[in-house]
Amino acid sequence: LKSIENQENGIIKENKLQNFIDLVYPNFGNKEQEDYDRTYQYLTNSVNRLSPFLHSKENEEDFYKQFDGVKVIPIGLEKEYRLLLEDEFNFIAAESLKVQISKRWFASLFGTPSLEKCKIVFSHPNNVNSKLIEIDYFRLNKKYIDLNHGSLGLLINEDEFLFDEKTTIQFL
Repeated sequence: LKSIENQENGIIKENKLQNFIDLVYPNFGNKEQEDYDRTYQYLTNSVNRLSPFLHSKENEEDFYKQFDGVKVIPIGLEKEYRLLLEDEFNFIAAESLKVQISKRWFASLFGTPSLEKCKIVFSHPNNVNSKLIEIDYFRLNKKYIDLNHGSLGLLINEDEFLFDEKTTIQFL
């Protein structure tokens, strides 16, 4: 940069910019060129496949493959989840408490005490004559530390069970 500054009084003219770049960054090696070509090809293919407002079965499948998971309620958040629905009728906040686990984890936990299918039935809190609402959800009996207050999130290998005075424990 010092030599460029001295040659042109500190001004880099656009028509000479590529020459200066070539001085600083000499030719790619074979590996760098292959990486660049591969990345360029991926980007070109992606841009060519973009077609707003046009339905494509292949693109739709690719889109949904990115979301490999099932949303569950960690047991430590279940009470808050139920309160948000039953008392506040706040579906968005309740849904935001759910965490996503991969379909693989879900399948491995399904049918075990770690994952239970639950149901909540409630009506609008301000209208006792309103129609009953039923929501099915999966409760995950795994430890969860809220990322806002801790730093761990879902601990898939650590079981957690909450009991109250009405709970009976049966060991098989």
